[in-house]
Amino acid sequence: MKIGNTNYTQAEDDCFGYYLKKHPLLWFNIIAIIVCACLYGSQEIEKAHAKTVEQDAIVEVTQSE
Repeated sequence: MKIGNTNYTQAEDDCFGYYLKKHPLLWFNIIAIIVCACLYGSQEIEKAHAKTVEQDAIVEVTQSE
C-alpha cells in the first residue's frame, strides 16, 4: 500500500498501530473527536435538564395558584 510518498509492506498494512506511530497527529485527531463528542453530549444533557427544571417550576406555580 502507498500513502503519500511512503510504501508500506503487507505486515505494516496489517498493523494499524504502526500507522499511528508513523503519523502521531492521527492520535490527536482521534482524541479531539472524542473530546468534542463528550462536550457536545454533556451540553445536550444540560439543556435537557434545564428544560425539565423549567417545566417543573411551571407545574409548581400552576399547582400553587
